[in-house]
Amino acid sequence: MSQPILCQPIPLVDQPAAFAIHQEYLDSEQSLAEFSILYQKYPSLYVGCYRAGELIGICYGYPFTEKRPEAKGVMVLEGIAVKYAYWNLGYGSQLLHFFENQVKAFPGYTKISVGSAANLETENFYLKNGFTPIQLCIKVTAAHLPANFDALGYTFVAQRPLPGGVSLYLATTKRDKQQQAHLKATFNAEEVIFILEKAITW
Repeated sequence: MSQPILCQPIPLVDQPAAFAIHQEYLDSEQSLAEFSILYQKYPSLYVGCYRAGELIGICYGYPFTEKRPEAKGVMVLEGIAVKYAYWNLGYGSQLLHFFENQVKAFPGYTKISVGSAANLETENFYLKNGFTPIQLCIKVTAAHLPANFDALGYTFVAQRPLPGGVSLYLATTKRDKQQQAHLKATFNAEEVIFILEKAITW
């Protein structure tokens, strides 16, 4: 049985501990200065879960307009992680629900969007918590991108540059693992991930 935890916005004094979790489980290359930029701008959206006073998990996001001005009304869930010793105890779901409630304080935001890591456990976590697949994101380096990719019969809803490559987006309405594997092989992709979305309800 999971133990009671406290979910709350992460105070400044705990930012180094939050960043340590971020580096270990989410992004080992990002600097503390980079992590701090959006934390300082949206502190209520950088939330943590505490067990007996210890910060054991983090969840954070920001308005999608920070990266894509056209994406109004959508909040990005940029990352969520719980320390390994506390996995599978329900803490991640509690943390996510607290984050969702924090989003409700931002008028006009009706959706949360997240890019899932390419593994079943992560995908199942989001599906269990009410997220629905809306796109497949194909991440391909320039060196591996098929020369005729525009002629392969796919209709991309977006194409966005990556350092040394491109992300191609296809619309979808379900988690189709066979399609995901097929796209990875067809495009020589580094990875193919699902973009999931959840409507905010009051």
